[in-house]
Amino acid sequence: MPPKAITPPVKVKTRGGLDATIFEIDPGDLQDGISGTVYTPAMGEITKSWSEAGICSNASHDLNIDPHDPVVAAVIGQLRAARLQ
Repeated sequence: MPPKAITPPVKVKTRGGLDATIFEIDPGDLQDGISGTVYTPAMGEITKSWSEAGICSNASHDLNIDPHDPVVAAVIGQLRAARLQ
């Protein structure tokens, strides 16, 4: 199944307090099905991906997102529903 855009993209905070934007889910990616960007002071905007548990791949824990945040939980719900189709 191809990736699906999140429209409009959703804004969240990472565990480290950084601004993140989630713009896509990929039901076919069983490891990191959530994609977006994080704005870091040192590197500017960087593309990242997260698991359903909110863990950011190949990054510090500061870039993780909270899967219990209602906005993130809604995205995870969309991802799970898309995987069942």
